[in-house]
Amino acid sequence: MSFPIRWAWGPAAALSACALLLSACGDEDAADNSPTFVNTEARGTADPLYGETTAASAPVSSTAPAPESDSSSSTEPSAPVPAPAGDVQAVLDRIVAEHGNVGIAVSDGTTTVEAGRTAPEAAWSTSKVPVLIAANRTGGADNQLVSSAITYSDNEAARTAWATLGEAAAAAQAAQSVIAEAGDTATQVQSQVTRPEFTAFGQTMWSVGNQAKFMAGLRCVEGAQPIIDAMGVADPAQSYGLRTLPGAFMKGGWGPSPAGAYDVRQMGIVQLGGHDVAVAMIASAPDGQYASAQSVLTSMAEDLAQADTQWPTPAC
Repeated sequence: MSFPIRWAWGPAAALSACALLLSACGDEDAADNSPTFVNTEARGTADPLYGETTAASAPVSSTAPAPESDSSSSTEPSAPVPAPAGDVQAVLDRIVAEHGNVGIAVSDGTTTVEAGRTAPEAAWSTSKVPVLIAANRTGGADNQLVSSAITYSDNEAARTAWATLGEAAAAAQAAQSVIAEAGDTATQVQSQVTRPEFTAFGQTMWSVGNQAKFMAGLRCVEGAQPIIDAMGVADPAQSYGLRTLPGAFMKGGWGPSPAGAYDVRQMGIVQLGGHDVAVAMIASAPDGQYASAQSVLTSMAEDLAQADTQWPTPAC
């Protein structure tokens, strides 16, 4: 099954100012407005992401997406032909047009359909998935470490796993091998710290298209199953975006962009139209707030769930 690839940008949609329960240890170690998480089951103590403890209320559902416009024919030979309602590319283009500064992609492992922000961007904590798989392969990640790093996105647990892979270059190569085995041979894991306050692997430049491709092949990767299992466990502090869809196993990442916005991204496998679909998406909050970008991802997920199309099925 093939899908034509096109990009479309629409006007930026207004970001809702909902207060969301914020997650701890999601990504890195320095930002004034960053989330915190109290994991009473796993650790029993507050574990702030950036050294401050904050509180927030439960997520607020975003509004339903606007209805699709009716297609119309034209007698002019040169007039553009509207994409059919079942066209995957058209669905992604509409999501981007509605939400503005976002990127989204789906993949079956061979064909990838993407729209919006498709250039590689900082992976943040989504990079913990290949790092923990690589550590699991060497015996350097037990179940508790995997749970902390993946389900609850604990930074120290991820750093511990990274350290078991050897020096920086060796660790990066081990994680990169995992990504390549899943089908993404373009992404290169960052081995050196590029922003002093953040980890090297967290600043790996990873596009939504390549993340969707990686997710499509993840279940075929050696040593991935414990990490996939942890991705399927819901952290109440991250109950937004792809996590709101049925059958989701996913990993999120978030952090401040150099331009001052706040980026939040997710990659995962969710059920759309009754079968599994590999999805990756990213959104920014111009106001610099984590919660604002969360609500955008939730609205994008709602749009995916309501779309009438035949989604590509992952290879694995």
